[in-house]
Amino acid sequence: MSKAGFELTGWVSSTEQQNQEKTNCSVLGLLWEPNTDLFTCDLRNIPTEINDTCSKRQLLSISQNIFDPIVFTAPVTLIPKLLMQKAWKNYELTWDQKLPSEIVEEFKNWLASLEFLKLVQIPRYFGGLVDESTTTLHMFSDASGKAFAACVFLRIECDNKVKIKLVQAKSRVAPLKKDPSPKRKLKCPSLNSNSWQQLSALALSRASKHH
Repeated sequence: MSKAGFELTGWVSSTEQQNQEKTNCSVLGLLWEPNTDLFTCDLRNIPTEINDTCSKRQLLSISQNIFDPIVFTAPVTLIPKLLMQKAWKNYELTWDQKLPSEIVEEFKNWLASLEFLKLVQIPRYFGGLVDESTTTLHMFSDASGKAFAACVFLRIECDNKVKIKLVQAKSRVAPLKKDPSPKRKLKCPSLNSNSWQQLSALALSRASKHH
């Protein structure tokens, strides 16, 4: 680390000897539980409720506090993006003007629903990539009038056992200009293509098939 110019100021390991008293730590915007080697969403900077004078600036600021590189929260973080688009489309408001009560209520409901994210756990380690295993990558994408999304799963089959791992997900708000359904569907392969370019860095060359 020192040869590369990095000063090591702390060390956390998933071994039992290192983490007898360690609970969790922050890693890349997520909470990592060393003893279980699982990632969870960090909601410590998310308020549990907001007042009725919420503005576009506040909506954006609060929603951007949810961050994860894998984007396993894509179905959740898409909602405030849609609310922001709705505010821009239907109301001529500055960044600090009060949002309409309709949007504020939807945002409050979204905040109240975030509690379940604490129950979502993502393994840090894919595992199972041994020579005897059969691994396949499965990419899914779909579009609607409001948004389009894509996700990638790694399927590992070994010793008559199957494991499914979420590798990555992406979501985008649909443009305000309404496109015909076939044109919307064509944007999905573009998302998959971007995902595949990023996944190539993981060197998942053992994946025998791509779907």
